[in-house]
Amino acid sequence: STQMIDQPLYDLPDAAVKLGNCSRSTLYRLIEQGKLVRVKLGGKALVTGKSLAEYVEELMGMEQ
Repeated sequence: STQMIDQPLYDLPDAAVKLGNCSRSTLYRLIEQGKLVRVKLGGKALVTGKSLAEYVEELMGMEQ
């Protein structure tokens, strides 16, 4: 459920956890495909909670 995604930004390890402990390479592939939105803050890569929630919704829609 997207209720599990409750922060505006996640660092890459936390984003991976939210996606079922996916690999770092999977995260980067999703970013490259535009499915996740990456932002930088002070040189640190972060993923937006909104893009995580939207991607999870997309995955759930595929299962139905």
